[in-house]
Amino acid sequence: MGNTTSSTQDPSATPPPHEEKLAAATADTAVEPTSVKAGDFHVTAAASSALPSQTAEAGVGAAHTQQGPPPLRTRTQEPGSGAGEGSSDGGRIFFGSQTGTARRLANKLAASLRTRHGITFEVTDLATYDPDDLVAESVAVIMLSTYEGEEGWAPPDAARYFCQWSRESAQDERFGMLYLKDVKYAVFGCGNREYGADRFNAAARALDADLARLGGNRLLRRADGDESSGRMEEQFHEWADKLAERLNPSGGVGESNGGGGAKAGKGAK
Repeated sequence: MGNTTSSTQDPSATPPPHEEKLAAATADTAVEPTSVKAGDFHVTAAASSALPSQTAEAGVGAAHTQQGPPPLRTRTQEPGSGAGEGSSDGGRIFFGSQTGTARRLANKLAASLRTRHGITFEVTDLATYDPDDLVAESVAVIMLSTYEGEEGWAPPDAARYFCQWSRESAQDERFGMLYLKDVKYAVFGCGNREYGADRFNAAARALDADLARLGGNRLLRRADGDESSGRMEEQFHEWADKLAERLNPSGGVGESNGGGGAKAGKGAK
């Protein structure tokens, strides 16, 4: 309106040159910011909308790294998407691996149970699994290595969040000692005794204890594989054979040796 009025005035009423410049600057200011602001809002919205997808792609562990104790959360990613053997009737075999040993043994165990005993387990990378889903598992077999870093022992990077969840949950009274009462589990550690007794399979020992505090039922005692002994494969097979005895051919948890022994998870040896 101001610009239109000025253009229709009598030439004799034309304002001095400095006022014309001021009016022109005012007109530019009135028009340009509208366009720029609209563009800025558009660009800002586009950058903001990209953030959720980046967080999701980072994985379950990364999405919760900055949070405190992990009380019941909503699933953020389908568990088992990292590695799998298909649908399962027996449960899951999890692995947390730094160099690939735990992953290899997990797949080897799944193949043995399927071909020799007719039980199908799904193999799942702990890096892709939301630990809140553990309460719904019937059987959870965990192959876990211990990583030796500059600050001492630690679970492998891929399993760090899962182990953090189990430790904090075991110390959180909101979960209680019966939280995993319907979950039967077994842990096989992949370690090296040369690092010392305190560090030998420390991650597997800690996880096994935390799952027990949460009410989980051991299928059998934890086995500590020792790479330095040169017998880890043999130790693994001995443990795997005992595990198979705890599982019946239908894929559920049954009695040892098909019916004569103690029920799985009760008085495991």
